[in-house]
Amino acid sequence: MLREQIVKAAKNAGFAKVGIAPLYKYEELIHHFELRGTTPFVKSNERRIDPEIYAKGANRAITCLLPYFDGNDTSVARYIRGGDYHKPVKERLKQVAEELGLDSYKLLVDSGGLPDRYLAYLAGLGWYGDNNLFYSEGLGCRFYIGSILTTLDIEPDQPIENKCLHCGLCINNCPTGALSAPFTLDPYKCVSYLTQSENLTDEQKAMKEKGVYTLGCDHCQDCCPYNKGE
Repeated sequence: MLREQIVKAAKNAGFAKVGIAPLYKYEELIHHFELRGTTPFVKSNERRIDPEIYAKGANRAITCLLPYFDGNDTSVARYIRGGDYHKPVKERLKQVAEELGLDSYKLLVDSGGLPDRYLAYLAGLGWYGDNNLFYSEGLGCRFYIGSILTTLDIEPDQPIENKCLHCGLCINNCPTGALSAPFTLDPYKCVSYLTQSENLTDEQKAMKEKGVYTLGCDHCQDCCPYNKGE
């Protein structure tokens, strides 16, 4: 019954999909983060793996997917075209929490460092593509991910099989070589980072000029068959 209530509440708030992820210290991610090194916006690996930092005692995440405005091609990445998404997605998550009557919870929307894509993966909502983005059946990878950290007593969902086609299109279409192999990324070469950062090196400025985007980047998404309805 509770699961049905969660699905209904998420739908009422405008989310396309919802799943339940278990919360624990994600030590299985440490090796991956150590290989990648620091990222431009999250320096602490501890903040990436420990939900206790965000919500003490929480054991579940209600993770929701909200498709974002697609629109016509411009020089601005699609996820940015609707403006700052953090507040409106949080408002929808709050609506879900209130409809469920949750007393204590924490809302997360791409903030702090806890890996929202991993929560979505654990919640059985989709799979990782070779471009490191998260995909969901029927949605491609064009959606925002938001989670409600809570103490609900409910069985979590299970991850699903990876459906990436491994076609190489995302890697071959990356203008700066930030994607050099499946599921690798040099964030400091990514056009999305380069167009949102200051104090770039001459090398980074040259890389930035290779992209057609002035803010963010959709190269590795635009070429993906899952985003073309194929």
